[in-house]
Amino acid sequence: MVFHIRRRDGSIDPYSAGTYVDAQGKTTHLRAIDFSLLPFGKTWKSPVAGAVYPIEWKLAVPRLGLELEAKTPLESQELIGKTKLTPNYWEGAIILTGKCHGQAASGVGYLEMTGYDHAVQRAQ
Repeated sequence: MVFHIRRRDGSIDPYSAGTYVDAQGKTTHLRAIDFSLLPFGKTWKSPVAGAVYPIEWKLAVPRLGLELEAKTPLESQELIGKTKLTPNYWEGAIILTGKCHGQAASGVGYLEMTGYDHAVQRAQ
């Protein structure tokens, strides 16, 4: 599990983090500097909110020898907020393929994105 907190200026907050759990259940905390999470390739544009979501991602965790691509089998997985303070977001299934320590790796997962149509606002 990894997450990026995006700032208003587009930069990644250094408090972004993650956790890796190996096959034996041992956990490894990941700091933002330990991984890269980058959109590439396809995007999906919401016909309702107008948001453009990156739906293909590359994840790399060099110290774990992990290089994965995440893609979705279903592009339209957006939830629309009911008020101005409730964000619109895309959340849904992803398929992961790539390598771990040079060996083929694959899996399934979950991706959630918000703030792609406008910045999330604080309650006043």
